[in-house]
Amino acid sequence: MAQSKSSGRKRPPGQQARAAKGTRARSEGQLPSGRHGLSREDVVSSQRQRLLDAMAELCASDGYIEVSVAAVVERAKVSRATFYQLFRDKEDCFVATMEEGLRRLMAAVMPSVYRDVEKEFPARVRGVLEALLTYLAADQAYSKTAMVEALSGGERAYSRYAVGTQMLVSLLDQGRELPAVEASLPSRTARAVLGAGELLVAGEMAAGRTAQVPDLLPDFLYIALVPYVGLQSALEFADDARAG
Repeated sequence: MAQSKSSGRKRPPGQQARAAKGTRARSEGQLPSGRHGLSREDVVSSQRQRLLDAMAELCASDGYIEVSVAAVVERAKVSRATFYQLFRDKEDCFVATMEEGLRRLMAAVMPSVYRDVEKEFPARVRGVLEALLTYLAADQAYSKTAMVEALSGGERAYSRYAVGTQMLVSLLDQGRELPAVEASLPSRTARAVLGAGELLVAGEMAAGRTAQVPDLLPDFLYIALVPYVGLQSALEFADDARAG
């Protein structure tokens, strides 16, 4: 069969370079230069998301205090001028990054909350903790930024983190309705329980073991259930989680 005239034709060097640059840009999430058929809104959304991702990745690896705007824009492949069109300053970008992390967390965990609503309290807690720990290990940049760096970013950033913790506190507070629970159980028991679990998770992340966070399920579940079902029952539920 005869070949078409264009089948073996090579692109001019300049065109080859532009094509290669466009391919690299797409592979990195960056928009190709020139005409791409996207609306202004799509372009801005892409730039903003790349800046949030860059902030999360840099905070997870270097810590919020060490991150600079220059490093964020370089990693995101967005101009400094664009950064300041979208955010007032580094803290404003970090707050938006925490909001994005909260959105991802809720999307991962809330289906378990609604799915398990008819189950007994221990099973509901296990389902939510399992979904939570699985998410934290899967979305490491955003989860480590939230768990380890939230306090470093100031009150506004931490308030976004607190929204996620309040969802878990509300779930644990449902354990107060169990008949065996003492009426004198301190009012902030659920927050104290969650704080212990947070320390477990943050410790693993700080040690570079974020991928192993789901292995904490038995220990976290035990801590979460003890005030509501007692030591022996909590241990049995933890052993069951350990067995899979």
